[in-house]
Amino acid sequence: MPKLGAMLRVQFLGMFGINRVIHAGSGADRIRLVALAALFVLIGAFVVAYAYGMGTSLVALGIGEAVPALAVVAGSLSGALVTFLKANGILFGARDFDLTASLPVPLWQVALSRLAAIYGMNLLWAFLLMAPMYAAALPALGIGAGSWVAAVASVALAPLAPMAVAVAAAFGLAAASSRLRHGRVMAGVLGVVAAAALVVAMMVLSGGMGADSAGSDGAGASASALSFGVGDSASSEERVALGQAAAALSGGACALWPPAAWAAAGIARADAGAFSLFAAVSLLMASGIVALLGRFLLPVNSLLAAGGSARRAAAPALRRQPVLRALVLKELRAVAGTPVWLMNAAIGPVLALIVGGACLVAGSDVAGLIASGVHLPGASPADLQPVIAPLIGALVPWVLAFCLAMAASSASALSLEGEARWIMQTIPQSPAVIMASKMLANVALAVPAGLTAGALAVAGLRLGALEAVTCLVVPAAVGLFVAALGAFLNGRMPRYDWTSEYEIVKRSAPVMIVLFCSMAMVVVGAAASVVVPSLLMPAPGGLLPALGAPSAVVQLLCSALMCLAALLLARQAMKTDLRD
Repeated sequence: MPKLGAMLRVQFLGMFGINRVIHAGSGADRIRLVALAALFVLIGAFVVAYAYGMGTSLVALGIGEAVPALAVVAGSLSGALVTFLKANGILFGARDFDLTASLPVPLWQVALSRLAAIYGMNLLWAFLLMAPMYAAALPALGIGAGSWVAAVASVALAPLAPMAVAVAAAFGLAAASSRLRHGRVMAGVLGVVAAAALVVAMMVLSGGMGADSAGSDGAGASASALSFGVGDSASSEERVALGQAAAALSGGACALWPPAAWAAAGIARADAGAFSLFAAVSLLMASGIVALLGRFLLPVNSLLAAGGSARRAAAPALRRQPVLRALVLKELRAVAGTPVWLMNAAIGPVLALIVGGACLVAGSDVAGLIASGVHLPGASPADLQPVIAPLIGALVPWVLAFCLAMAASSASALSLEGEARWIMQTIPQSPAVIMASKMLANVALAVPAGLTAGALAVAGLRLGALEAVTCLVVPAAVGLFVAALGAFLNGRMPRYDWTSEYEIVKRSAPVMIVLFCSMAMVVVGAAASVVVPSLLMPAPGGLLPALGAPSAVVQLLCSALMCLAALLLARQAMKTDLRD
């Protein structure tokens, strides 16, 4: 067991580069680690606030009984997504696996230590999502001590079974990608689809709260009169309607992950048998995946390595074409052939297209749909709709831009050259051409998706001419800024000593800085688009003015500033010295 403890310690210290900072890090590395920790704290605070708000909204609507099922589904699905994204690179396909496997440690301990690192991240996400929801809703349900114990245990158990399923799925994709010519592209595309589907499912589930509750024969209108949803002022018909809404919401959640029904029964109704079944299935599936990996982890990675060699041997010859175009296509092929890179770079544009498509489908009813998903005690959707309607044209461009802010493939493009960087260093082309190709590849991934999403939103929302222009210009400007900033930072802070692409794509300093700066810039721009016109032209009654043209002018000014910043950053990035 001392060897297992050492393996666990190495895995957890290596998750965020802590081990590197402790033993060989410079002052700059420590500053980046602190900045990364601060970013995670901010993200965690946002997740906690969102989860707590969801729990309190359900309680205010009188359907707090749905919270246990929703919380378990949220913890389970987040665990499945995190595992699916991290398995390739930590369990399968890591460059240091042959070194790890040669250590005098049983293979099951190697598998357990790597699974434990993934489980630790899953447990953190489960805690951030589930604990606030429980804290908001369970006291109102009046549950006993046994149910509280079940709720606490569910936080630890919820990620286990989804983690086992996700590991099996990740292995299937890795095995397919290693044997097929375009297998890695297929793995990345399926990963993007799975991540987008999970995000959409969570949005639909949380947005459906208002529709389910407000449409339950007057239950939504009486929510403000209820004390934690079960007040004395509720009639028998309203109680029946609230019970039906809670059952519908719980049923929808459990349809996404059926074992959540057992956990919810153990928490809400103190059903020890149902919760024991949930615990047994979770522990058995987790134990089974550890046993299987302990037996087959070495042959699986050998199979993946052999498949990769065969695939590379069958690669077709390249055709003669213009240099810059060839380098851009090389970057795009590299993105497509690296599943974790493709998922990280493409999920934002895909979400932007989903938002644009949702605007096209919803049309002029989008304000009412948003109002039905916002739950404020004492305020009905009809009260909120006049406040939300002026915000649509001002905020939709920034929502699309927020999605594109996640598409920063250039922030890791240089580092991912790794041991093959000598090729870029020795080809007869200037660093300016090489860095330009990395930025243009990022632009090709993000900007067309942003323009398409903006066009869909314009068609659905029937915006005015100036507002329609902003729906196209703002996302494109953010896409250009992200591409230039990513290349500039990666040129200043390259890292070539990685053992898995995941380290560079998800945890490197340039990626984190681009993500933080671009999202902060989007938030500031969105706030300015609403606040500045409201200050210049205040409306009577405390409502927002019809933002329209003044907001569009602010958005166009922000876009011009972002394009100027992108040009300056791109010029500096093209001066990068690629020599070691």
